Amino acid sequence: MAFNPENFLEAAKAFLTGAASEAEFRTIVGRAYYAAYGSLRMRLCRAKGVDPDELFGKSGRHSKLIRSIENSSHDIRQVLFSYQRLWVERVHADYDYSAQMTHDDAKSAVSDAAWVIKQLANIQDRKFKSFPLATP
Repeated sequence: MAFNPENFLEAAKAFLTGAASEAEFRTIVGRAYYAAYGSLRMRLCRAKGVDPDELFGKSGRHSKLIRSIENSSHDIRQVLFSYQRLWVERVHADYDYSAQMTHDDAKSAVSDAAWVIKQLANIQDRKFKSFPLATP
C-alpha cells in the first residue's frame, strides 16, 4: 500500500500538541506543507491518470504548481493560494533562521494544510484534468 501524505498532517497535529521549541514549530510547518503538497500531487495524478514520477519527477515541482495559479479554475486557484502560503512558510521554516517561528505559525500551517486537503476532495476530476502542469 502506498503512503498517504495526509498522514503527515496527522503527525503535524500530534507534534503541535506538545510542541514547545522553535525546532518543533519548524518541523510542524514542514510536515503540514508536505501533507498539502503530497495530497495535491496525488490528486492531480489520479485525475490525469498518470504516475506521480511521470508528472512530477523525483524532485517534485513545488514552484511549478504555484506558477500554474493564473491558468487554473477558480476553486483550484483558491487551493493553490493556500498551498503557496504553506510553501512560503515551509521555505521560511527550513532556511530562514534569522526570523523566529512560533507556535502560532505552526498552528496556522496545520490549519491551512487541513483546509487544502479538504478542498482537494471536493474538486471534480474534470477540473484537474485540464490543470496546466506539463510532464517534465
